[in-house]
Amino acid sequence: MSAKQKRILNPFKNYFGFGDLLFFMALSPFFVLRNYIVYFIVSMFFSIVLYFAFKKVMKKETIPLAGYASVLFLFIIAADFLLDYSHISLLG
Repeated sequence: MSAKQKRILNPFKNYFGFGDLLFFMALSPFFVLRNYIVYFIVSMFFSIVLYFAFKKVMKKETIPLAGYASVLFLFIIAADFLLDYSHISLLG
């Protein structure tokens, strides 16, 4: 973001909300580090896909990152409990 604007920017002012940071910090104990990094990256892509899918319905042009990431987290919890394979998170 800073490289694109050619100056140092505070990402919490324009790009990343404080609630998003708190959400991802609260989720970090549920994952092993490697799985957390994968979850973080996948949740970014998941949020972008959902943003474009619901773009016409939404009134604001912001991406509710923590909200979309929480939907993905619910899918992961359901997969951990319902499917028979090694667990993604530490919940099972």
